Amino acid sequence: MRSSHFRRVLLTLFAGVGTLASCGALSQYITLKEDDAITTFEAPISGKQIVRIGFAMAMDWKPLIAALNARFPSKQFIYDFDVTSGVNLSADGINEIVKKNNYDFVVTNYWNAPTIGADISGESFLKNYLSTTLSAIADKGHIYGLPLPTSASGIFYNKTLFQEKGWSMPSSTDDLASLYSTIAATGIRPFDSCFKYESSLVRVLEGMVYDELLSSPEGMEWYSNLLEGKANFAPYATPMFTLAKHLFDEKVFAVDSFNASLTTMRKDFFSGKLAMIDYSSDIYGLALTDKCPFELGFAPYPSSTGKNASVLYSSSVVLLVPSAIEQDKTRYAFDTSVMDYLSTSEGQDALLTGWSGVPSLKQYTGNNPLYNTVSSYIKNGTYHAILDFASDQSMVKPLKSLIKTTVLSIFNGTSIAEAMSALDTDYKATLTKGVSIPTYNNIATATDDFSVLATSYYLADKMKAATGADFALVPSGGFYRANMAYIKKGDVTTDSRLFYQKGIAAKDYITTYTLTGAKLRTLLERPIINGNELDQFVAASGLKMSYAPWLERGKRIETLSLEDGSAFDENKTYKVAAYAGVIDKSYLETTLDAYKDLADPETFAINQIKTDKTISPNLKSRLTLDWTKVAPVTSSLASSI
Repeated sequence: MRSSHFRRVLLTLFAGVGTLASCGALSQYITLKEDDAITTFEAPISGKQIVRIGFAMAMDWKPLIAALNARFPSKQFIYDFDVTSGVNLSADGINEIVKKNNYDFVVTNYWNAPTIGADISGESFLKNYLSTTLSAIADKGHIYGLPLPTSASGIFYNKTLFQEKGWSMPSSTDDLASLYSTIAATGIRPFDSCFKYESSLVRVLEGMVYDELLSSPEGMEWYSNLLEGKANFAPYATPMFTLAKHLFDEKVFAVDSFNASLTTMRKDFFSGKLAMIDYSSDIYGLALTDKCPFELGFAPYPSSTGKNASVLYSSSVVLLVPSAIEQDKTRYAFDTSVMDYLSTSEGQDALLTGWSGVPSLKQYTGNNPLYNTVSSYIKNGTYHAILDFASDQSMVKPLKSLIKTTVLSIFNGTSIAEAMSALDTDYKATLTKGVSIPTYNNIATATDDFSVLATSYYLADKMKAATGADFALVPSGGFYRANMAYIKKGDVTTDSRLFYQKGIAAKDYITTYTLTGAKLRTLLERPIINGNELDQFVAASGLKMSYAPWLERGKRIETLSLEDGSAFDENKTYKVAAYAGVIDKSYLETTLDAYKDLADPETFAINQIKTDKTISPNLKSRLTLDWTKVAPVTSSLASSI
């Protein structure tokens, strides 16, 4: 799941610099504190210049922040959650936010970089990177961002099981079909790939036929001509679809994969029900989180030729410096000095402590185990960038969807020739027409801007009213089961990307529970999401509190009462509403009802906004953010922030 999210729009934020002489000087850091939002749980340290970085990625960035603090001791790097990460913004939209907030660093998909980033083509640290990686992110020969570690894709397998059974990973697709039958006879599901995502299906087929179709100059010329509408899939790509049919016939591919859950598939793999899985290298981090009990093995995609089995990689994400900063020579010099550090083996290891990726350096000498796994493929030329089958990023999904439809039609009995003919017709038509821009209708008016936190409270209010609960909870910010969106002043449309709780799964319906007051208070101090205790604020409709984000966790709630000012009773049992999975089981007394009739989170949000017609943020009556209280900073803490 993370790799899917990884290729969507991601941002890194930077705020202004200054020094802190005392707690009373906190007013200098107005960018770090707001009345209606919590942008950071890290307080400024006296004598440090602030470098605020917000990573909108489901990764552990603390080791990188610690490394940057150590490398640049006069600075204090503070990382935040990016409030726009739940919204698939255009490059112009990102650029507007970058300029408005005067950020110094942005992490985004490389296709946004030319609009936002400074041209760093002449910077010497780019010489450290593989030319193939730079070519993959270049725009008309220019580089606008630093390539971040790539995500490697191939076949991951239960190495412990394979060693016990004496099995070997296949190098050819014929051997894969033979091994499939051998494993199936043991009662274990041999192999799976989540074809619900068209990118996964195309990636698997691309990896398996790369040597046959794409490794030669003629192959890449065909691919280039295809994107320009000057070539067809038929007859050149016939081997790809012939292979798909063969693997369906051999039961290696299954129609169930077109409706599969990638999360369920991964859990089946970790539990031993599945022997091999198509995945990206993100699975290494997930294996740690999910406590995978066996050793993971990694192999390239079996080749249709039996030779030159390929590993595919995604190099879609770059770190850039906004173009406006080029005019400030001092600021630009510092930013590029950070880039220079990140372009070393030491800097790459700092990045990769919390990220399962592969360094793209020519002379990497660090300790990344994944690099050691794929280095032989890099050296022998079988480590290839994933091809998107579209030159315009807005076209990737619709064009890959056509390939997916073609493969499914072949499974359902359409001849390969007929299916490819239809694909060529539809592909060229889509190239010509482009992607239609959706139209959205106005459904309400917002009287003012809502922050992410204000939007979280608005949604919590609606959940409380809809369920009759005493309180309703919405975690604000974060990656999983949390609200990551906001509502802007003016017309509110049916474009739900701007207010839908992106972290909430479609079927995580609103559910009511009973909690004691004491457990609820602890939950608000120490939210636990997906088994991890987080620095995260939970918007609680029905409660009024004073909250100090810069105090240590567990001491941040200064006052707590019911919203009308009456006493909050820690001994009382309350009815609390939240989306399924938001409240950790350790806090629950009982589960009451699941409100499926209120629909999925997106539909619920749209319906509530439609009903209200006019909406206003409402935090002042129930939340006071106290930025004057700061936890003591020890030398060890200062070095680890």
